[in-house]
Amino acid sequence: MPPTGRLPVDDLAPRFAEALAAGPVVVSAPTGTGKSTQVPRWAAARGRVLVVEPRRVACRALAARVAELEGERLGEGVGYVVRAERKATPATRIVFATPGVVLRWLAAGPLADFATVVLDEFHERSLDLDLLLALLLERGRHRLVVMSATLEAERVARHLGAAVLRAEGRRFPVETRHVPGRAFLPEVRGLEDRILEALGRAADDPGDVLVFLPGKAEIAAAAARLAGRRDLEILPLHGGLSLEEQSRVFSRPAKRRVVLATNVAETSLTIPGIGVVIDSGLVRRTRYHNGRGFLTLLPVARDSAEQRAGRAGRTAPGVCYRLWSPEAILTETTPPEIHREALEPLVLAAAACGARVEDLPFLDPPKPYAVEAARENLGRLGALDPAGRITERGRRLFGLPLDAPLGAILVEAERLGCLEDAVDLVAALAVGRPLFRGPPRGDPLREEGCDAVALVRAVREARPDRDRVHGPALAEARAVRRELRAAMGLEGAGPRAGGPADRKALALAVLRADPRAAHVARRRKKFTAWANGEAEAALAEGSAVDPGEHR
Repeated sequence: MPPTGRLPVDDLAPRFAEALAAGPVVVSAPTGTGKSTQVPRWAAARGRVLVVEPRRVACRALAARVAELEGERLGEGVGYVVRAERKATPATRIVFATPGVVLRWLAAGPLADFATVVLDEFHERSLDLDLLLALLLERGRHRLVVMSATLEAERVARHLGAAVLRAEGRRFPVETRHVPGRAFLPEVRGLEDRILEALGRAADDPGDVLVFLPGKAEIAAAAARLAGRRDLEILPLHGGLSLEEQSRVFSRPAKRRVVLATNVAETSLTIPGIGVVIDSGLVRRTRYHNGRGFLTLLPVARDSAEQRAGRAGRTAPGVCYRLWSPEAILTETTPPEIHREALEPLVLAAAACGARVEDLPFLDPPKPYAVEAARENLGRLGALDPAGRITERGRRLFGLPLDAPLGAILVEAERLGCLEDAVDLVAALAVGRPLFRGPPRGDPLREEGCDAVALVRAVREARPDRDRVHGPALAEARAVRRELRAAMGLEGAGPRAGGPADRKALALAVLRADPRAAHVARRRKKFTAWANGEAEAALAEGSAVDPGEHR
């Protein structure tokens, strides 16, 4: 093993070995102390280790770093598995994997090959992480380690009957400055302008710059605005990049680096040389309606804002520029997803693993009414039987990298012989944000007056330099398309252009998947509403449908 500099967490090594031999362990240590790289190596002394990392980008990067520390090639002794990508073998001693991957392994059978399971960054409290902890605790077949930078360590330890180990980090003061928009709270309007203003103010501040943005679209927009700055090295960082592309943020070029990152850089990864943080104050979270997930932009909570600011003070005093008003009142903490999201993914995953949500030892039990609503929605999709047990259809839906309602469209389309069209439609819908920009008038892609056909055509033939489409959203839809084609057993890249989508078959697949998708136009005083007996909706801006046809 190559020698490395001593890390703050290294003082815990002897106590960790003793504690792991006795039972579960909770490790609480600030970001940058080395817990995510060192603890899995210590645990490997007792057999194979599975490290559950909430984010793909951290999974890849940490596996690469641990392999380097072990003096091995990535994919041999140390590896990772994320959706649609594997660099590990049955003989790999330390495997980093995302929660969704691990849940699918657990549904297929026990994780018998692993002696220890490490849940890292548990403070993120996603549905998958909470469910994994409950399932592992109930089954009691593995040594269990829970780690976080901001964890309520004593509370988690009481729940697990675990020992608590703490490491102190190196922290330096961070000065906070504000570059507000027109609103008090964080907002996306004028975001690139405020980033440029903050960069100008930070010209004389020491160190590289880390910019927190809510998603890939905002990263692409900011990168485009900064493309002409020859004095800066602009580096994106998000889960859609390859390992090679991600690794660029760890290099030290001659020019000042500006890393444009999602909140993966909040606690999951430590980027060297950062002296300035520019925080948009925004996060993209999933909201659910009738089991379908929608991405929504929201202000961060205060605890997240403090974590982001702290990234500027890891190695020396730093500066954080917050792109919102100092008078803004943020929520204090981010509640766990189990108390703020619809529970269809949780209920389906638990059923796939042979468990009922009510019977599992959750750290924060879900609300009974939310569980019942999720079970009812999954029953309508044919994913659960009346007793709440998973059906064959439900297992098929659980195996797809999609929300169940979108997966159901693919299952029905396969039966109807329109799977090629449905994959392209669902890929566009799965992105969760608009593909088109501007009005539909004069747009060849939307000329047929059908949004489903327009989305299929966009995925197949649109060009951002020619058509009225958002480039980053289109690129993401095409990446999802590749995953879905593999998941559904379709060969090749799929149709590119020319072949018209079967509008009637697509409509039938959508309606068979969920009859609630049928909406009837109702004319109001100034607009046309669309109703299905449960809720009303309005056409999105840029819709290909002409509302005048439904007056």
